[in-house]
Amino acid sequence: MPDKKASHRQYRLTRRRQLGLLGTALGASVAGCGSTSTPAEQPTRNSPTDTENPSETPNTNEHGNQVTVTSGTNIAVTGSPDGETLILDHAGILFRLPGDGGEAERITDLELEPAYPAYGPDGERVAFQGYADGVYDIYTMAPDGSNIEQLTDNPHWDAREPAWSADGSTIAFASDQGMGYDIWLLDVATGEVSQLTDTDAENYLPTWSPDGSEIAYITETGNTIKAVSIEENTSRTLYTAGEGERFRALSWGPNGDLAYVQVAGSEADLLVDGEQVTANEDVFPLPPHWQSANELLYTADGKIKTRDVTAESGDATDIPFTTTFDLPTLDYERKSYEFDQRNEQAVTGIQTPALSPDGDRVAFIALNDLWTMEIGEQPTRVTEDQYYQTAPAWHPDGRFLAYSSDKAGTEDVYAYDTETDSHHRITSLKDEAAIKATWAPDGSELAFQNQNGATFTIGVNVDNDTVEADGEPRTVLGAQFAPGAPTWSANGQTLAMTVNVPFTERFTPSGRLFGTNQILTVDVDSGETDIHPPGEEFASVATRNNDGPVWSPDGQYMAFVVESTLRVMPVDENGDPTGQTREITNEVTDGPSWSGDSEWLLYLNNGQLKKVRYDGTETQDIPLQLTYQRQHPDGRTVVYVGGMWDGKDAELKEDVTIEIAGNRIERVETDTEPPNGQYVDASELTVIPGLWDGHNHQTYSEELFGARQGLVNLAYGVTTTVDRAAFAYHAVHDREANAANERIAPRYFMTGELLDGSRTMFPTNRMVRSSDQLELELSRARELEYDSLKTYERLNATLTDDVVEFAHDELGVPAGSHYVVPGLQLGQNGTTHMDEFSRFGFSRAESATNQSYEDYVQFHTTGDRRWTITTFFDNSFILSEDLEDDPRLELFPPWRRQGLLAATANNEEYPDDPDCTSGLCRNVGGAKRIIDNGGLVVAGTDVPLTYNGVELHANLRPMVEYGLSEHEALLTATRFAAEHQGVDDDLGTIEAGKLADMVFVDGDPLEDISTAMNVQMTMTDGDLYTIDDLLDLFVSNDS
Repeated sequence: MPDKKASHRQYRLTRRRQLGLLGTALGASVAGCGSTSTPAEQPTRNSPTDTENPSETPNTNEHGNQVTVTSGTNIAVTGSPDGETLILDHAGILFRLPGDGGEAERITDLELEPAYPAYGPDGERVAFQGYADGVYDIYTMAPDGSNIEQLTDNPHWDAREPAWSADGSTIAFASDQGMGYDIWLLDVATGEVSQLTDTDAENYLPTWSPDGSEIAYITETGNTIKAVSIEENTSRTLYTAGEGERFRALSWGPNGDLAYVQVAGSEADLLVDGEQVTANEDVFPLPPHWQSANELLYTADGKIKTRDVTAESGDATDIPFTTTFDLPTLDYERKSYEFDQRNEQAVTGIQTPALSPDGDRVAFIALNDLWTMEIGEQPTRVTEDQYYQTAPAWHPDGRFLAYSSDKAGTEDVYAYDTETDSHHRITSLKDEAAIKATWAPDGSELAFQNQNGATFTIGVNVDNDTVEADGEPRTVLGAQFAPGAPTWSANGQTLAMTVNVPFTERFTPSGRLFGTNQILTVDVDSGETDIHPPGEEFASVATRNNDGPVWSPDGQYMAFVVESTLRVMPVDENGDPTGQTREITNEVTDGPSWSGDSEWLLYLNNGQLKKVRYDGTETQDIPLQLTYQRQHPDGRTVVYVGGMWDGKDAELKEDVTIEIAGNRIERVETDTEPPNGQYVDASELTVIPGLWDGHNHQTYSEELFGARQGLVNLAYGVTTTVDRAAFAYHAVHDREANAANERIAPRYFMTGELLDGSRTMFPTNRMVRSSDQLELELSRARELEYDSLKTYERLNATLTDDVVEFAHDELGVPAGSHYVVPGLQLGQNGTTHMDEFSRFGFSRAESATNQSYEDYVQFHTTGDRRWTITTFFDNSFILSEDLEDDPRLELFPPWRRQGLLAATANNEEYPDDPDCTSGLCRNVGGAKRIIDNGGLVVAGTDVPLTYNGVELHANLRPMVEYGLSEHEALLTATRFAAEHQGVDDDLGTIEAGKLADMVFVDGDPLEDISTAMNVQMTMTDGDLYTIDDLLDLFVSNDS
């Protein structure tokens, strides 16, 4: 598509801030501070290792957590015009070193998070992008790190990838201001900024032509390199990528030669004017730098390199460097778990509470059932079964409650009659789910959504004691990405819900569409939609779960949670805002719902029910007298098993008798005869410790999966799941329901929503914009007793540091993120992916060809035992024959079962990758190096992005195929996982005194890892289930 004429929008920067470096003194004079400091003494680095591959030798010294490396992953470099000095971006810190290499001097601090350094043409300033304020801005500094100056200052839009003009007067950069990336120009002297390109495509990574008349850039998600004329604002295409190729970085040379990085599958090469100049190098996707008309400075294979592009030999020269980092010691008191206690505990897992129209009753989900409560009285249990109930909604007359349940096989909408104590099925959708139902104002219709995020309405007849559907569901709105629940206007003509509105599509290849949660309205009859922010332009509804909007019954207001507190916004009958949004709570708030007179709002605050007047003038506590007790099996169980892997030794033990008293293993004896008396005969099976899914998001899909989720996990041997991002109250609900034995499911370690920054994507993300708001969010984590905390892609280093400190000092639990850096450098316990998606525009964990280098391994293995989690999104190691006639498939909801069968239909054998060119093989190689160096690797699935239960085996199998032993692979899903969670005194191995979590399989996983999927029985907390036991709840309904 040709470029449209750019409007050259201009604005004057409101300030040009001098940023004082935080933390370690870096020996730079910072403008505006009125003082200077001397350079900090550099830490003593280790002697170089004698091994050929430094990453194979742990790098420790007297400091315990100091890391010195000589190679790095996706490092970037720029050189001074005279070639005497290099500026190196390594792991989110800028270093200075001589042009011929040597020990690098750190010149920026971590909180700045700099990237894309670019030396100015006069050698006096270095430009870079920084993330100190939680959005990307353009900065400059002196080459020694002093006089850091922020040149752009927009609190909502990113400004990235600076490139100097030849005369140094202008910096070109990419910004997504106005929704989508374009090329912008910054006048360095005046601070004036003007837009250059204005197209529907994403335009980024600019570089200037030698004469300054054009700027080349990458566009169309990496498929095309174009150049735009600055004077005429017309563009021309320079290069178009072939099939499977992508352009990742570029630099225009002094003679007009264009150098660029091209990635194609497992290869990343440097090209000049269309000619490949590298071979068998892993060229990093960062801009090369022209040192002269013929010499290119670039990074590849973990090294800084130079290359004469005219030389016939084609050999590159390495420039050696060493960089040193300090990782904080993980020294804190770990959370204590009372797995055996039976004392009564107050219920705080109150899920989707709803205030009745008369304001006197509350309906909610707790302990796996639907409850109602007259305010001030004891609650009444409405359902009592193993099925999954969710999302109660009151009929306008207060007699009926709509809710969803999977009691008929999949989630359908039911109506509960509070007068007759009867339940009526409203929807009967074949192979679909119906969730998040809400009544129309006149009670004649229900709106609901399905598993694809589409919204429907269905008529409802209420005739005396009969409630039934009137006709078939009608589509109101097509599929949306995980929308919030619908809410009705007072006249019944409009529905509103929360949807994510992305700022840019630049990062769509990684599936990341970050934006804000805004309010979508849709006309029920015409389907016409509109989008409104929840208040100010860049405000965002907290989550797309139970944080609104909820429309007041009189139609005058919408209520929703923004920045952790409750707001009300006046609206007209169509949902258009008519006035200013008002904050009516000052405490962390979740799950609002209205009274029928529109006077009161019910909400949750840190596990407590409360009411607040719509104008915020009065707040009332709503007491909930509901407790639960942890349940364990009574009596003794004796199991005789043919083989046992205990989670420790690398060989199988034979003829083992295991005695369990209640929920604990009491005795394990090997080389025994079958015991006398009653016992479980597993003499033809092998027992292994219960498997852990160390990266799960079960509440994300729970409303759709229902009770099946826990059953399918157990059926494939998963006895423990660790949630890395959850709807907080759903998660506490699950933990309490599991403990009370009100549901059949694995042991569960929970967390709340992801703590994200200035933008968000997943429905479980919470945007955190300030320290004050973070304090509110962390209060929820404290009161609901999270088992871990996770930060996400847009939270800056300063707030991430606060989260880490809170997780360790206040909760005693692990903290993690996607990021190796800044995460591990701030003291996080580990990373939740080996291959990371990131805000940087590139990964700091692996190159474009999925290769990691010395820094990645050392960050995970030096000093404390940090961990990384394998989440391989690859079903190629689940063969079609594995699933053929597998009765456990019946535990998947129909759409997930069909998806799994389709994904594996053509898998007749494992992939053949003898040269390890696939990303999967290379990721396993990284895991192997971490384990070999004493680090922890934990298996995980990232469900629901993959398939419950089965996907854990899709992780274990390639581990063995590509380098780990069967023993090492099994450790990642057992002992290592328990150690990472801090519960290895109770879980992770089979030995006397441990909790009785075990899996009985047909085969020997120490000889053939694929047999770990041949689960015949599963024991969790001393309760033993056969596959038939697990199938029993749903198979009869499905049939």
